[in-house]
Amino acid sequence: MKPKKPLPKPTGSIEINGVKYDVQQCADIIAKVLDVVGGKWKVLLLYHLTVNEVCRFGELQRKIPAITRRMLTLQLREMEKDGLVTRKIYPQIPPKVEYSITEEGQELRQVYRQILFWGAGHLGLLHKAGPQLKNPSSK
Repeated sequence: MKPKKPLPKPTGSIEINGVKYDVQQCADIIAKVLDVVGGKWKVLLLYHLTVNEVCRFGELQRKIPAITRRMLTLQLREMEKDGLVTRKIYPQIPPKVEYSITEEGQELRQVYRQILFWGAGHLGLLHKAGPQLKNPSSK
């Protein structure tokens, strides 16, 4: 296995989409992104909504059994407010509510994929951090 090439250290500025940002502006943007997607559940909710396109509340709760009803409600409300998910309410009894990911939420797919790739490459570290993961099946 080849040694990984270290990433260059951030310097004075970085250009993104033709706009230059200094180090502090970059840190401010990262902090704001973490306000929107941070926390224990949001990236996992984005993952499930991306994979399944539309999910009802109960489906999401079954997909993430460790999340409480209250926390799921709060996270989905924040994500809706921030424009990452949409909520569709059907006028019926019992009420039917479906959640889907917005285009902006879809754009975060690269973020959770990078988290997944990093995690798959550092399983030993993850095993030290908490409960054991299921072993992936090898091809």
